[in-house]
Amino acid sequence: MDKDYKITLSQKAKESKKIIADPPHFQWADPDYALAHSSMVACNRDILLDLLNEKPSENTGEENLKTMELVFSSYESALQNKIITPLS
Repeated sequence: MDKDYKITLSQKAKESKKIIADPPHFQWADPDYALAHSSMVACNRDILLDLLNEKPSENTGEENLKTMELVFSSYESALQNKIITPLS
């Protein structure tokens, strides 16, 4: 994706295709950060719908904690220059 939210799809033996993937814009948001703001709004909407028992959230708190464990294990691995096995 380029800076104007254009995605170029290229496949062998086919002509490249450009798709415009503009994120939703919010009146309160700085346009320079439209992508970040739109992803936060979508994430919070997803969490809210889960809390309201309308649909399961795409990501759970448990999954997020596992992601953080991987991040911190990676830092520790780099710091110690050795393989670190995450706890879970």
